[in-house]
Amino acid sequence: MNFIRIVLSAIVLSLVFVSCEDDLTQTGSGLVGETNFNAQKYNLVSLTAKTEPIKKVQTNALSSYALGFNQDPIYGETSANILSQLRLGFPNPQFNGNPVVDSVVMLVPYFSRIKSREGENVTYALDSLYGNDSYTLEIYRSNYFLRDLDPTENYEAQKYYSDQQSLFESNLESTPIHIENNFSPSASAVSVVDFESGKLDTLSKSPRMKLKLPAAYFQQHVINKAGSDALLSNENFKNHFRGLYFKVKNNSGTPSQAYTLLNLRSDEAEILIYYHIPATGVDEEDETGIYRLKFSGQMVNVFDTQNQNIPTGQGLYLKGGAGSMAVINLFTEEGELEDLRANNWLINEANLTFYVNESALAGGEKQPNRLFIYDLTNGATLADYTLDITANDNNPNISRLNHLQPLTTEDGVSFYKLRITNYIGDLLNPESERTSSKLGVVLSNNVNVFNPVTVDLPNESELKRIPSPMVLNPYSTVLYGVQAPEGKELKLEIFYTQPD
Repeated sequence: MNFIRIVLSAIVLSLVFVSCEDDLTQTGSGLVGETNFNAQKYNLVSLTAKTEPIKKVQTNALSSYALGFNQDPIYGETSANILSQLRLGFPNPQFNGNPVVDSVVMLVPYFSRIKSREGENVTYALDSLYGNDSYTLEIYRSNYFLRDLDPTENYEAQKYYSDQQSLFESNLESTPIHIENNFSPSASAVSVVDFESGKLDTLSKSPRMKLKLPAAYFQQHVINKAGSDALLSNENFKNHFRGLYFKVKNNSGTPSQAYTLLNLRSDEAEILIYYHIPATGVDEEDETGIYRLKFSGQMVNVFDTQNQNIPTGQGLYLKGGAGSMAVINLFTEEGELEDLRANNWLINEANLTFYVNESALAGGEKQPNRLFIYDLTNGATLADYTLDITANDNNPNISRLNHLQPLTTEDGVSFYKLRITNYIGDLLNPESERTSSKLGVVLSNNVNVFNPVTVDLPNESELKRIPSPMVLNPYSTVLYGVQAPEGKELKLEIFYTQPD
């Protein structure tokens, strides 16, 4: 019942606050609009805010995967590598003869959009490219078996983590399958020979990684295994060919900024094995075909940050990947929640405003556009997330603008305003049984996705989940906490109506 009163009050008062926001004053110092509303502001809630470093984060349940190098003036250089399983295009292939592999091409799409189109000429832009330096990319065959179920956790879904690079690299073949020097993602369309309308043709595809792999290797380890147990089923194949490892190397001697997201879960992420079967008759032609391996199953991102130092102190240091987050505790004084609940307020709005500490930044680096706030105790989104009428599933950049306001700059001051009206309304409901409030704040590159993954927080052992988009965010920022210059302190502001 209290929730209904809160929502109705918020709807009615939204018009009042548009014109009268500047008239809001501290508790007991004034009225807004009609006298029966008696709307006021309370910002004396006790709270604590701290930076929480992330020791490791689960990375085998992501929607995309990072590859390359990311430079951060505060947190150092991070490299991102990938281990992925493969599956057979179709199990137990039966070839009409003895196929000979002619060439092998690996394709992994980037996230891109069309900028312009003139006839058959299409111009693309990459959506998830951060820097255009080049690096060396090595492709290895992995001998590490990625399980689906964890026998040490009562056969629950297996979790793999961002800090397992050494484990994976100790189980690679000694020689890479392929080395690509001076690799750099490109926004250009890619030509691919593939079947269309039942015959081979050269097709123009959206931007993607395109690497030529050694034909002899796939002849020996895939095509020649036709008819054996290795290709009988995908389960057998995952044990025979345990995956590919993408390893980046910076051989330039200078810092490299080239970080991109790969759409490994796309059905177009694949290895094309082009083959022919020699004709046996004088008047016959060779049979040509393509056998496909698809990227599928377990995929793991691993990160290695050189000389990472998550600062401590009064500021809030947020970094994507296996970086750091903020932990906010509200109503920390004994009896405070009970006292506020006794007021039986109708909550019109509640927000936390985080100001960017420009003086702590190196200067010139791009700031993340969005923060994400969630219930850290329960590992869940807030009611404000679900109820935000600006949700736009097609474009996360303009989605949930009420709840998660993007980075805003006014009079040279940059800040993020996070509205948590419904959450605070529920918390201050006299019938609520919650005795504390702990919120997590992280960076996000897609506010439409929560998809929580397991995390290891050294100082918060009972807290286990973070939103997965944080893992793929390459940015960082520094925010003011509770102790800050006047006007930039982190506060919870509650705008409420006192019933007559």
